[in-house]
Amino acid sequence: MEYNMIKSIRETPGILKNLKIGEEVERILENDFNRVIFIGCGSSYFSSLAGAYVLNKVSNNIQTFALPASEFMFHFVKKAKNSLVIASSRSGNTAEVIEAIKLAKQEGTIVIGVTCNEGSKITEVSDFLVIAENAEEPNIPATKSFSAITYILQKIAIKLTRAEELEKELEKMPNVVKSILKNEAKYKKLAEELAEKEAFIHLGSGSGYVAALEGALKIRETTYTLNEVFPALEFRHGPIALTNHGDKFGYFVTAPKTNRFDAVLRIFKEIEHLKPILITNSNLDYPNIIRTPWQGDESLAVIPAVLPFQIIAYYLSIFKGYDPDSPKKLVKFVDRF
Repeated sequence: MEYNMIKSIRETPGILKNLKIGEEVERILENDFNRVIFIGCGSSYFSSLAGAYVLNKVSNNIQTFALPASEFMFHFVKKAKNSLVIASSRSGNTAEVIEAIKLAKQEGTIVIGVTCNEGSKITEVSDFLVIAENAEEPNIPATKSFSAITYILQKIAIKLTRAEELEKELEKMPNVVKSILKNEAKYKKLAEELAEKEAFIHLGSGSGYVAALEGALKIRETTYTLNEVFPALEFRHGPIALTNHGDKFGYFVTAPKTNRFDAVLRIFKEIEHLKPILITNSNLDYPNIIRTPWQGDESLAVIPAVLPFQIIAYYLSIFKGYDPDSPKKLVKFVDRF
């Protein structure tokens, strides 16, 4: 049988193609903001990192942060003053996000809420709203909703910087995702080969690090296995001791091509004997490669890198005999803290 999770993943191109941020929000983004804070929880926090990454790469004038909603409200809410806060929640009811918005508004900030569910609590507490229509899924692990929220946050970042060329690149994303989904059988085969691994180590750089965080979360959620994530070159500074477990662990290196790709490639070669899976848009010749067809700016490479992870996580769960739609101890949203 097929579970909802894989069906949701396959629906991603159509969802992305129809996303809009709305004229009212576009007008707000025409203002000059000195500081922008992205907040969220779980996959929405990783989407926040993706949005902040674009803004940090493109703008030299806007202070940009991405924080888990809980850390923001516990330690950094004063930063909301004179800032733009962009709060994301798939359900629109995540307890920490709602409370963080309320506290931010006490500082007099403008809040843009991003959600998949119109009529949820986030719509009541935000100043402006962006709805990712039809992006909510019946499965608990976020799939098409992650891609949709990430796309929206990246678009917001682009609008804030008036980066028109990047906006044209982002509009190509639905077709890129459609192309990635054609390789589902390859990702299924990889999952079958990885099914006996006891844990997974993820290395990433730049937008690849953000993708690695979300990819690791998907495998954690669906298979209950340990997944560790490190910035690629940080792996040398202690974590490389984990390679003493040999081939008991599976390895992923997520590395969109940049002008420093050679440095990431060197650490990749140090663990090549462990047969890591390389997720990249480079032309490197390597047997265990997932080549993404993204030819645009590196800052926008998160969604193309995450899609293979989502499919691998789904099939890993199937091969291990689990239900990927409803992992144990997980809920669609956390309603208290």
